[in-house]
Amino acid sequence: MQQALQIHAHIIVTGRHNNLFLSTTLFSIYASKSLHHSHILFSQITNPDVFLWNAIIKAYSNTLHSPPPVHPFSLFKSMLSSSISPDSFTFPFLLKSCANMLISSTPQLGFQVHCHVIRNGFDSDVFVNNALLNFYCVFGDVDNAYKVFEESPVRDCVSCNTMINGFVRAGVLSCCFRVFGEMRRFSIRPDEYTFVALLSCCSLLEDYRIGRQVHGLVYRELGYFGENVLLVNKIVDMYAKCGYLDMAERVVRGVKADTDQHDEAASLRKEIDNVGIRKPPGWSYVETNGTLHKFVAGDKSHPEAKTTELMLRDINTGLKYIGHISA
Repeated sequence: MQQALQIHAHIIVTGRHNNLFLSTTLFSIYASKSLHHSHILFSQITNPDVFLWNAIIKAYSNTLHSPPPVHPFSLFKSMLSSSISPDSFTFPFLLKSCANMLISSTPQLGFQVHCHVIRNGFDSDVFVNNALLNFYCVFGDVDNAYKVFEESPVRDCVSCNTMINGFVRAGVLSCCFRVFGEMRRFSIRPDEYTFVALLSCCSLLEDYRIGRQVHGLVYRELGYFGENVLLVNKIVDMYAKCGYLDMAERVVRGVKADTDQHDEAASLRKEIDNVGIRKPPGWSYVETNGTLHKFVAGDKSHPEAKTTELMLRDINTGLKYIGHISA
């Protein structure tokens, strides 16, 4: 921090405090260390651009003060007064501050931000819409959240996870699997957080049958997940909440056995490497356009190696998608 202050002083002494590049660089240093100095620097810049406005709004959105020294929405209004148009990065920062209960106790500011999103034409931006979803879900307004979700022209895994979590938090459990069904319909691949949310739903429903199906989907979509503590805990919690303690114990034992097996295999490979044992590399022939090509495992020198690797990866992904899991 002391070094940053010295650089700041040197910039002022040399008359370069209006150099936007230097100011932006220094602001990036201040933003992670001192909100007070960030604001002082920002006030000294004559014509801050949208990047700097976003940076100061982000800095105040991340503050733990309650309320913050300057509310991000006030900065946003000052930004508009300066004839600077917001971009797709401006609104997620604003909505984060509105969703933070330490900063705002009512959703009114978030509603105003939503109006600005529509007015500025960012209601089709997936990142802005995800921030809107999170804002509405934090306040338990799942009706408006689902309206944003349904009207979004583009959805990704984050959109679906946020909506599922919103329904779980609001206790509207029947809608969680509706959103998951839409993920499948639009070929959006679920991740670990999708399944954590669905397992939370099953725990609240105390529905063993659905919970076990979700557990099966975890294996099908993610494969080995023993190192994912959050996911394992949720699966164990789901079985316990459903009253199937024997299944919960079986999951714990299975994960431990898999982990021990992985560790043992890694240790064995290390011992083999240490004594200098090398097995001959595997190889295969592939015929293309009447020409026979030999591919050796680990050898990247063949001119078609990269193309072949990408093709095999696509095939493997397709097999996993239709439910095939290699032994």
